[in-house]
Amino acid sequence: MKIAKYGLSPAMSSRPRFSVVALDLRCLLLRLGVICLVLTATTLPARADTVTVYTINFTCPPGQSCALPSGSFTYDSTTGTFSNFFVVFDGVTFDMTALLSSGANSPSTGDSMCTGEASDGTYGFLIMSGALSGCEVRYVWGGTTSPGPPYCTAVCSSAFEFNDITVLGGFGDQILGYGATVTGPAGEVSSGSWSISAETTVPEPPTFPLLGAGLLALWGAWRRKRLA
Repeated sequence: MKIAKYGLSPAMSSRPRFSVVALDLRCLLLRLGVICLVLTATTLPARADTVTVYTINFTCPPGQSCALPSGSFTYDSTTGTFSNFFVVFDGVTFDMTALLSSGANSPSTGDSMCTGEASDGTYGFLIMSGALSGCEVRYVWGGTTSPGPPYCTAVCSSAFEFNDITVLGGFGDQILGYGATVTGPAGEVSSGSWSISAETTVPEPPTFPLLGAGLLALWGAWRRKRLA
C-alpha cells in the first residue's frame, strides 16, 4: 500500500533498474558524440597536425666529384618535430634525431645570429629548408666515415652534419648525427650542399573527431543490439 501512496504501481516497482541505467548511458554516449563533432566543426580543424615526408637532394661542390649521400625525413609542422630522419653515407646509416643535443629536434646554435635562432625542431627545419633569415649564411653538409679496429685506435665513429656557415667563415648552427664504423682500412670524407623536396603531405585528424565518431559508433552498436 505504501507503493500506491507514492504514485507507483507494483508493476513499475518491479521493473529492473538496469534499464534506466542503460537509457542514461545511451543518452550520454549520444550527447558526447555530438558535442565532440560540433567542437571539431567549429574550432579544432586548425589544430590537426600536418605531417610531410621530405627527400634530401645532395650535391657536390661545383666542379668537384664526391661520394653523395641519400636521405629523407618526416616533419610535423604543427608540433615542430622531426621523425624518421635518416641519412645513408658510405654505407653507414645516420639517425639525425638520435642526439638529444645537436640532433634535428635540438640543433646546436653558434654565431649565425639568424632570426629566431633556437635549439628546437622549428629552427632545425629552417636550417634544413635553407630558409634562415636575418643573417648571411651558406649551407654545407659534411660526412665522415671511420674505419674500425684495428685501423682505428682512437675515436672510432662516423659522423654526418648539416651546417649553416656565416659568410665570414664563422661557425653557425649544426644538426649532427653519429654512425657506425666501416670495414676496411679507410673511410670517406665528403661535403657539399643540399635542398629538400616534399614528397607526401598527410593531414592527421585531430583527437575529438575520432573520439566523437567512436562514441557515436558505440551508441549505434548499443541501439542495434536493443532492436535485435
